[in-house]
Amino acid sequence: MIARSRLLLVLGVVGACLAGAARADDDGSFTIGPPGCRVVNPNPIPNESIRWSGGCRDGLADGQGTLDWLLEGRLHSRFTGQLRAGRPDGHGEAVDEDTHQRYVGEYRQGRYDGPGVLEDGHGGSVKGHFEGGLVEGDGEAVHPDGMHYRGHFHASFFDGQGVLDQADGTHYVGGFKRGKPEGAGVLSVGGAVIHATWRDGSPDGAVVVDGPGIQHYEGQLVGGLPGGHGKRTYVDGVVYEGEFAKGQRSGQGALHASDGTLVYEGGWKDDLFDGQGRLRVGEDAWYDGQMRHGVREGHGKLVDARGTLEGEFSAGGDEVRGVMTYPSGERQEGLRRGDQWDGPVRVTGVDGTVTQATFVGGLLEGMSVTELPDGGIARGRLHAGVREGTWEFVAPDGRTVRRKFLHGQEVPDAPAEAPAKARAG
Repeated sequence: MIARSRLLLVLGVVGACLAGAARADDDGSFTIGPPGCRVVNPNPIPNESIRWSGGCRDGLADGQGTLDWLLEGRLHSRFTGQLRAGRPDGHGEAVDEDTHQRYVGEYRQGRYDGPGVLEDGHGGSVKGHFEGGLVEGDGEAVHPDGMHYRGHFHASFFDGQGVLDQADGTHYVGGFKRGKPEGAGVLSVGGAVIHATWRDGSPDGAVVVDGPGIQHYEGQLVGGLPGGHGKRTYVDGVVYEGEFAKGQRSGQGALHASDGTLVYEGGWKDDLFDGQGRLRVGEDAWYDGQMRHGVREGHGKLVDARGTLEGEFSAGGDEVRGVMTYPSGERQEGLRRGDQWDGPVRVTGVDGTVTQATFVGGLLEGMSVTELPDGGIARGRLHAGVREGTWEFVAPDGRTVRRKFLHGQEVPDAPAEAPAKARAG
């Protein structure tokens, strides 16, 4: 989540430059200067010379003074402070006249050692305790791009407990190892707050995230996004718990309303219902079956106060070809679009009566045939859901009776026998 700080890479180079400017960070095998008062020169280059204002001892510059390094007679860098045996040792200040890089602090045998401040000349700096030329212990670092670190260092890396702020508002508090978040830590970025255990700069294991659009998330992160099992609470109080992939709900999971009521449980893909699932579709109304791209698609069962409708769902769940079983036990088979039946239907009564008819625009139209359990048959025409015209009733013994109906009412003198009737809903 947070890459290793560029600050230490830049200032590491700066440190090397300033150490060279002080000419005192190596084993002293080379020296420069007049006989009897020479200075250790770790990186000899042609046309280089020195100018020393202090004392000398045992043939080497020694004591308080100013050491100028010149290249072809021009001042290149300057050290002001304490020399011992030709090396900076004690308090001193080193400045590169070309880059304006600067170190102020303690030296030991030519290396930064003790409290000090290292500046890169462009607004970047490290302030803290140095050991053998490297930052160790508590300190503070600033990079020209606005990055700011306060905490523990080891070998000039952010290492241990610290606080890191970046120019884009990213804020991290917690453990570091070699410049990367490690161990327990909290990252604030883009309005989100991530509580996690970090490894090599990335969350490792379960995390807790709070932020815009996601009121609260507890679970795994993969590549910085929810992945694996997790629990997400949205700003409206809706809660999802289940599997994630690439930040989206994918796999098995359950969605609950803010009051805890189950909304959906089952398969997900790319943040949509997908696969086998159970969906709440109304008050005490449930769908159990196949989902595809967020809608009812495939084989399923819809249960509500009217009964149970089971069959093949299509057209986003608005069309069902199947069988409706009513609370009374009566069954109706056919195609239902929305809340209306459409086309041929077959109705089986609890007593075994079977009626075949046709719905048009939600109403029964055309020929209807009813087969009675005793073998009798009733057939005739329906219009707007009621009997119309001449109906024929055939008894089990073959006797036939014809009766006339007008607007659903039997013409006078016609028998009042009534077969099973299909339902519109």
